[in-house]
Amino acid sequence: MKYLTFRFAGIDFKIDADINQEGEFEGAWGVSAWNPVKREYEPILCNLEEFEKEMADHIQVALEEYNLNKRLFWEDLAYETKREGGYER
Repeated sequence: MKYLTFRFAGIDFKIDADINQEGEFEGAWGVSAWNPVKREYEPILCNLEEFEKEMADHIQVALEEYNLNKRLFWEDLAYETKREGGYER
């Protein structure tokens, strides 16, 4: 399961997301909000379609950040592998 995170109105949200191989958002499976007292995300009940519609801009920014972090991770891994001599042609 992949997830996206973003902050809106002082609330940190985490979306359990369906993201396809091309890095596109397909939909949400659930939404959680950060509980600072318990120091964990707690599921919240909401209409997922309405949440996706109302938070579309925030979801898009979170998706772009997710895809950037994923790309940077793989680039860093490839660099480290090559630097350590584990890459041969």
